[in-house]
Amino acid sequence: MITVFTSCYNQGKYLSEAIESILAQSFEYFEYLLYDDGSTDNTWDIIQHYAALDRRVVPIRVEKQKNVGYVINMSIERMKGDFWTWCPSDDVWTPDLLKVKMATSIAFGHNCIIYSDWEVIQDNGDHHIFVKPRIPPAIFEKEVWRRAPICFTGIWVPKHVFEIAGMFPTHLQFSEDFYWMIKTVIHGIRYWGIPQVLHKKRVHNGQMTKKNLSAILDQMSAIWIELKKYQRKLYDQRMVD
Repeated sequence: MITVFTSCYNQGKYLSEAIESILAQSFEYFEYLLYDDGSTDNTWDIIQHYAALDRRVVPIRVEKQKNVGYVINMSIERMKGDFWTWCPSDDVWTPDLLKVKMATSIAFGHNCIIYSDWEVIQDNGDHHIFVKPRIPPAIFEKEVWRRAPICFTGIWVPKHVFEIAGMFPTHLQFSEDFYWMIKTVIHGIRYWGIPQVLHKKRVHNGQMTKKNLSAILDQMSAIWIELKKYQRKLYDQRMVD
């Protein structure tokens, strides 16, 4: 089974479209953990509405967390699936995302994290396809230290990866996905890209990344230094073992 996760904080404007894209998946065997992270808008009403319509939806309401890393980890601790996937509350999946990623995961023996191409949608209605060249694992492992080469919407993570690389960081206000991605690479987890558009990434003024871009960029160097120390410590431990 697959666990699908969405966390929403005051993004009720876009949430219904995200939820409906999940429930319309051609691969139907999944649970949908749908979190209201202390919203003050109509988020909880929307979640309850869809939970009443589809028993795969698990509605969960929590007090506002310090950052999304806490909510992500809640979903991982609660997951019943063998695979974990994430759809932010303002993004949209194409109908075959789970089907295609399951087939790809099977082909690779469930031993890699899977991502895909995506389409960017603007609030003004503009669309454009965002196609990344397939990055060989050896190059990906170097590139990831410099920038985030992929989008985490629709990311496919086998459950055992969390046992190897651990959970998402909770000490960061931003960039928890970027941090965790580097950490998985340190542990030797491979990433595989599917040359197919499987989700839509929405860009709007209320987006956390857009509102806090300068703070996110400032945090990058601290993340790099911390994870280089982590990598060295892990290497030293392996040498001793």
